[in-house]
Amino acid sequence: LGDLSIQAIEDATIITISEAAAFTVSLSIGGGLAGGGGRAEATVATTTKALVDDSTLTVGGDLTVSATRTSEASAEMTAAAVSVGLVAIAASGSVAETVVDPTVDAHLLSSSVTARDVLVSASATPKAVAMGKGFAVSTGASVGVSEAFASVSPTVTASVGGADRTITARKLAVMGVVQPPEDGSDSAKAYASGSSGGLLIGVNATVATASNTSRVTSAVVDGTLLDIAEGTSILAMNTTRQYGESTGKAGGLIAVGATNADAFSDTTTTASLGTNPAGTMHRTGALNVLANGIDRNTSKAVAGSGGLVAGNASDADTLSAFEVDADIHPDAKLEVQSLSLRAMHNNEYGASSDSLNAAALGGSGANSDNDAFHARVGVDVGDNVQIISVGSVTISASNEFEKVT
Repeated sequence: LGDLSIQAIEDATIITISEAAAFTVSLSIGGGLAGGGGRAEATVATTTKALVDDSTLTVGGDLTVSATRTSEASAEMTAAAVSVGLVAIAASGSVAETVVDPTVDAHLLSSSVTARDVLVSASATPKAVAMGKGFAVSTGASVGVSEAFASVSPTVTASVGGADRTITARKLAVMGVVQPPEDGSDSAKAYASGSSGGLLIGVNATVATASNTSRVTSAVVDGTLLDIAEGTSILAMNTTRQYGESTGKAGGLIAVGATNADAFSDTTTTASLGTNPAGTMHRTGALNVLANGIDRNTSKAVAGSGGLVAGNASDADTLSAFEVDADIHPDAKLEVQSLSLRAMHNNEYGASSDSLNAAALGGSGANSDNDAFHARVGVDVGDNVQIISVGSVTISASNEFEKVT
């Protein structure tokens, strides 16, 4: 027989665009009120699976079990309000929210396989974009609020094996991957902008938040026996990019403005080799177990205000939490040509804020913070593991932090 390929491929895009506007003119002594606002939402939450369960397969060529998911959600909300009169009030509010929550699973479980090369691969490429824009102007008082929230939370799993099951092949690769779009854009991007102007009072507030909580697991499960002639790779790759930007301007006799931009990630990346059945020994060829995470979080906040009395503030923050683990489970017995057990993480961060004030009596402030917590990168060789290698044995863990602009 030739090759056998089991594939699940899914590509989904949802785009939401919404606009709201209000306009009033009052020439009487009475007041005029214009209010415009709305909410735009886009959500992609699906499951993609490629599976082999409870089977015995003999394949003359290669066996491929692959699940691939590309998801994009985009939401844009624009709101405007204009009020003209002796007593005039204009208010606008816009909220844009996107959620991308894919589950991708490729597995070869509770099955014994004989093939030339075996590949089990699960991958997700998520993208979420949220844009909230607001504009308010009046001959009296104006208030504008804009918010944007972009959230990505993929769960990706690639796994093989099962109790008293054997995988016999020349090469075995188990790969779980989360990656940003190929065009270099962000996994999650939130942008909020707002402007308000009133002859008497202008108030503006904008908030943008981009977040990512991705989970990637690649595993040969406990109880599996590997009989691999040349090479075994268990790879978990988790790469994310988040960006939040918030801009706001307020003008009036009295003007107040505030902007906030956040980008954060909370990711988990795990690659593991399970225990073989009692009385047996894994034969893996060159064994490579790698867990690699890269998280990039950047944010930008810009605030401006002008008037007789004016005040504004901008705040930009990044936050990163992560766990990256490469493991060999207790009691595993290995006969390898060489062994590489590595866990790696690179945390890229950058927050910037700017605040400009022009007033006879005024003040402004700008703040930016970059924080990381629960930053764990580790390799674990369990109790009673036995390794017989005719070549090199490399065990390493690295955790790097890099400030970007």
